[in-house]
Amino acid sequence: MDFSKLGGLVPAVIQDADRRDVLMVGFMNEDALARTRETGYVTFFSRSRNTLWTKGETSGNRLAVVSMATDCDDDSLLVKVRCEGAGQVCHTGRRSCFVEERRVTGGPALDTTAGTGQKPAVREARQIIKLGVPKGSLQDATIQLFARAGFNIYVSPRSYFPAIDDPEIECMLIRAQEMARYVADGVIDAGLTGRDWVAEHQAGRGDERVTTLADLLYAKQRAGSVKWVLAVPEDSPYQRPQDLEGRTVATELVRATESYFERLGIQANVEFSWGATEVKPPMLADAIVEVTETGSSLRANRLRVIDTVLESNTQLIANPASLEDDWKRTKIVNLSLLLQAAIEAQGRVGVMLNVRRDDLENVLKLLPALQRPTVAPLSDADWVAVNTIIEERTVRELMPRLKAANAQGIVEYPLNKIVL
Repeated sequence: MDFSKLGGLVPAVIQDADRRDVLMVGFMNEDALARTRETGYVTFFSRSRNTLWTKGETSGNRLAVVSMATDCDDDSLLVKVRCEGAGQVCHTGRRSCFVEERRVTGGPALDTTAGTGQKPAVREARQIIKLGVPKGSLQDATIQLFARAGFNIYVSPRSYFPAIDDPEIECMLIRAQEMARYVADGVIDAGLTGRDWVAEHQAGRGDERVTTLADLLYAKQRAGSVKWVLAVPEDSPYQRPQDLEGRTVATELVRATESYFERLGIQANVEFSWGATEVKPPMLADAIVEVTETGSSLRANRLRVIDTVLESNTQLIANPASLEDDWKRTKIVNLSLLLQAAIEAQGRVGVMLNVRRDDLENVLKLLPALQRPTVAPLSDADWVAVNTIIEERTVRELMPRLKAANAQGIVEYPLNKIVL
């Protein structure tokens, strides 16, 4: 490296290795570069303090080096990194020092504000939607849903800030249990979480500071909703919720469960469970409230359900203040539309075929559709083309029946999105 041009220093441009955006620019001397190579974490030379400092050494927001490259003059560095800690690179608490893009609209000859004491014209800050992606059991299903909706999310195992191929969206991995709180507080503009955790948040905070934009019927194992159920041991004497008066109930969904018992007028002792809730009855609790999709875990632990506390599905929620911004509202509503369209297309396929007009009525009787099948004339006046959408599970029975009704050129094709 040529350290002679800037008095023993070279500029180091820090770039996110996954998302490719520039995070900050610092300076290194020979010792800082040597320590960076030795430790694997970015170390700069502080010109104000005249000493070395490793980025994140006090905050924990360190920059792990992925690769380094020099420019053609060997006097500048490009350092590709992955962020650790909370991912806040800038001292202002933001992820990047370059969130706001400012561009002077003209050079000195074109700058009409020169000499007037006024600031030159600048472009407004680039607008970003901060989106919470549920970390944990829903993470993979959520990323798959976004892919069907046309958004590719790339998760690094060492970062809580996944990359997404939309420059107007910035993602953050957040546990579903905490999503409603961060959306309500405005830390993020929107997020995906369960209706159960929205209910838990509102039961605890007593406010309505999140807005539900869409019910997204998908879960970690299958499409649809899940249930939080009140369960007791198979040989327990408890047959109904009222039998648990004065008894202990373990659950992760404490506040919503307390609200459930209050509505029924039952005084039960609801305790928080840190996990493995199914094993607690009868020694550690008399009953549990646990989430289930299929009920297999409850049956495996010899538990039976005596009531359903609430049903839940994934929801897209947003901060009301974010929705007051026209640009953000449009962006979030459009995202909601595409996610719902991807869910509507799940389990459905398109079918098109050709049929003589004389046989059309018999073919149409066989075809279910969202509304009515599309029928279009062909170049041969005696024939028409039929296009429709059907449930994929019905295709194997329907195709032979269509063929028997004299349909020809039957084609099945996949669907990514359906906008109703």
